[in-house]
Amino acid sequence: MFSDSLAGLVGHEVIAMAGGISYRGKLIEVTETEIFLQGELGWMQLQVEYVTEIRPA
Repeated sequence: MFSDSLAGLVGHEVIAMAGGISYRGKLIEVTETEIFLQGELGWMQLQVEYVTEIRPA
């Protein structure tokens, strides 16, 4: 479903790039279609097809 390096980021603060916008939050879950982040102002749900990068914050 997703790489071991991405699995190691679950539960940690990350920066995800999607559609030219950076999103920062705690990586909660990655599915085949969506990425879920918990940010300061609430939850973010990103479509996998638009995410170009996920890296540690």
